[in-house]
Amino acid sequence: MKKSISIITAFLLILNLLVVFATGNEVRVTLDGTYVQFDTPPKIVNNRVMVPVRTIFEALGTEVFWDEDTQTIIAHIINDEIIVRLTIGSYIMFVDGFGFEIDVPPIIINDRALVPVRIVSGLLGTNVEWDEEASTVLMRTSF
Repeated sequence: MKKSISIITAFLLILNLLVVFATGNEVRVTLDGTYVQFDTPPKIVNNRVMVPVRTIFEALGTEVFWDEDTQTIIAHIINDEIIVRLTIGSYIMFVDGFGFEIDVPPIIINDRALVPVRIVSGLLGTNVEWDEEASTVLMRTSF
């Protein structure tokens, strides 16, 4: 009986450690202090935090459209009447027809388009900070 309890305890301890290490690399995003819930988690690609574009843009009051034929994200920043176009795999972002080079292109993971969070902050005027210890992006709309 004692041996069974010891084995079960050891198993649960190992399982607990695996869960801690598995979630330790999870990247999270807050917007004005509230965690943003994504259906596809943010990823770090080439030292850039990539976030699902629709979720983050819509959280900031922007309309987002997807053009399947061209693999292009079209964001309409309503208050400023700005149209942004980002094409999967392209290092050029278009803002009202003007091209700007970006260092990490949009990608698709789990049928979701992800873009660097700094693009979002630059377009929408949010402040972005990285909390290394918590692996969390801190976005603020007022600063």
